[in-house]
This record gives sequence, structure tokens and C-alpha cells, in this order.
Amino acid sequence: MSPAGDVTQLLAALRSRIDAVLGEALEGARRVAFVNFPNHGNVGDPALWLGGHAALRRLGVRVGYQCEPRTYAPAALAASRPEAILINGGGNFGDLWAGQQGVRERVLADFPGVPTVQLPQSIHFTKDEPLRRTQRLVAAHADLTLLVRDPVSLAFAEQHLDAPARLCPDLAFSLEERPRAREPRCDVLWLARQDKESSGAPPDPGDLDAEVLDWLGTLPDEPDWPRSARLALRLNQSLTPRARRDPRIARRTWRLLAATYRPLAEARLQRGLEILARGEVVVTDRLHGHVLSLLQGIPHVVLDNSYGKTRALVEADTGCSPLVHWADTPDEAREIARGLLAS
Repeated sequence: MSPAGDVTQLLAALRSRIDAVLGEALEGARRVAFVNFPNHGNVGDPALWLGGHAALRRLGVRVGYQCEPRTYAPAALAASRPEAILINGGGNFGDLWAGQQGVRERVLADFPGVPTVQLPQSIHFTKDEPLRRTQRLVAAHADLTLLVRDPVSLAFAEQHLDAPARLCPDLAFSLEERPRAREPRCDVLWLARQDKESSGAPPDPGDLDAEVLDWLGTLPDEPDWPRSARLALRLNQSLTPRARRDPRIARRTWRLLAATYRPLAEARLQRGLEILARGEVVVTDRLHGHVLSLLQGIPHVVLDNSYGKTRALVEADTGCSPLVHWADTPDEAREIARGLLAS
């Protein structure tokens, strides 16, 4: 079978597993709140959010209240009367990314009796106090389900957190396959983390024809956004600061803000797809650089992030794909990429 056929079958199997696990976790809920929209430029988190919505559509579940971390309004969420609350993945379930984790903790404290599902995530804590605080919130919640995307996180949850935990593939796999977003303009696109999850090993493309970048921040030659996304961004940037300052405004404007989320998420996802497609081959230590390369059928080399979540996902779900090649060091990644180009 061709690599394309292998990838199609792999992604179909992952989507099927997502639907089965998420459907079981929802226990028949048909109207949900969906918190923690990722209103930032890290492409992986909007991919998770869009994948979550795709899975919910397949399951026939309607999404009501939505918010991002800065505009969370408990009164508005309560008024929407959800049968369950869903918390988006992204960052990690732990203490590395305080904004998203802070809303997770607030939701658990504010709605201890409402069925709540943490969507598939990696778990990682670096300090004892945040872990103890989370343990108390989880133990006090009457109906929390933790969906995790790798066996390492599952083992941590079963040992340290008093809530049912289930393995579920990353929700970006819930998206459909995509054609390559553009023709390549270099041999290698090296997408290297420049944040606190970087492994610290600098990229070394050597004499390869390579672009080395991260997709955080603004690039000199940014892909164009559609007009609808630019208008959504202007509206979002106008309303969000006011909703952040005043809970009454957050309660009144959440529907208008929620209407901006899909065009923003789709534009950010498309930006990431186009960046990756600049290379004939991709090298990356970003988990969703790997996932989105796979969705586009791009051969790529994967390095780990700082605490092992990328390796854990590859070992759990995608290492069998002929498009995926693991490397332990940048030097090894360079040589694998050279071999892929030669073949």
C-alpha cells in the first residue's frame, strides 16, 4: 500500500477512536459548554479546538457557551445550562502554561457538580504545590473525566489524580486530511520550538537548503489571511479587553466573541499548514508540527520536546506511518532528512 493509503487508514482509525472515547465520556450529553478557546498564534491549539468541534459534530453534540481564558464568565456559562462542560486541550494539564491551566482550575472549582471532560491532553507538573492544588480540585469534583493522549500521562493520572482517566488520540487527528497547502520552496522546513518546551538542542541544518523558524510570533513573509478572518480579528481584539475587565460585559458579549473563534482558528491553522508546506521535508520538535505534516502527507522527522510528550504521542499513535521518522538529536534529524530528500 502507498504511504498515502497508509496515512488515510491511520487517520480514519484515530478519528474512530476519538469518537468512541469522547462519546463514552459525554454519557449522552447533547448540549455542552466549551471553554479555553486558544486565542493565540501557536497553531497546534487552534487545531485541537477545531478537531474538538469536528468530533462533536460527528457525535451530534451542540456547543453553546464558549470562551477563551481571558473572558471566562461563570455566570454566562451557568445561564447556558450545559449538560456537560468540555475543557480544550493545548499547553499541558499541569503548571507550564498558567493561563489555560488557571481556567481549568476555575471551572473545576466553580462547577463541581456539572459533568466535565478534560479533552485529550498531556499531563506534566514541575512543582509540588500546583500538583497538590489540582489534586484537591479533582478530588472535590463529582463528575470529572480526564482524557489523555499517551500512556505516560495515563499512568500519571491513575497514580496522582482521583478521577477516571481514558486514553484518547490528540483531537487534531479529528481533522480531515488536507492537500499540501502550497508547493515547496526549500528542501527542509525546520520548525524548532523557541519556548519553555524547547529541548534546548539548537537546530543544525548544516548545508541543507533549509528554512529554520518557529511559528510563534510574526514571520517576515506571513501567509495571507482571508478577509473574514481579518474582520473577526478586529472585532475580537476590540471586545476581548473589555470583556476581560468587566464580567458583566463578558456575560453580554460571549456569543459575539464566540462567533469570531472559528474564522480565527481556521486562519491560524491554515497559516501553520502553509508554513510546514514550504519544505519538501519537515523537521520539527513541535507535536502539532508532526500532526499537521501527517495530515498533509509530508514526510517529516520528529524530535522530542523538553519533557517527552512528543515521543509519547509518536509511540502511542503515529510511529507506524511511513511518513514519520524519529530522531534523537538534531544531527540525526539532519541526516534522516538528507536521506528522505535523496529518495
